[in-house]
Amino acid sequence: MLLPLSTRAQENERGTPPSFQLKTSSNARQSFPTYTTDEIPLDKLQAEDAIFDKGKYPYRFGYNFNVNLDIKKEGTLEELADGSKIWRYKVKCPGAISVNFLYSNFHLPEGSKLF
Repeated sequence: MLLPLSTRAQENERGTPPSFQLKTSSNARQSFPTYTTDEIPLDKLQAEDAIFDKGKYPYRFGYNFNVNLDIKKEGTLEELADGSKIWRYKVKCPGAISVNFLYSNFHLPEGSKLF
């Protein structure tokens, strides 16, 4: 017997972030409050992976940084013409190939969206 199963790790609501439709100058976009991590030691990590990735160990998924960020204290709040609000905060990770976020204390009010 074959049972097709479908699972989802996270909800995905399609759409365009409202901020993409704002007429914001490139200077204004660059001036958002920003947290910059230390540079990822990519060469060092790739050298380690060349030694350990011989099938004996699981592949490395990422390089962790523990941070404590509060967008309400550190971000920028903008109110749009329709009364909705956008909180903005930039995170830069020099040398990163991709960036993932894990949250330990996170709350979105009803009706809000995260992009």
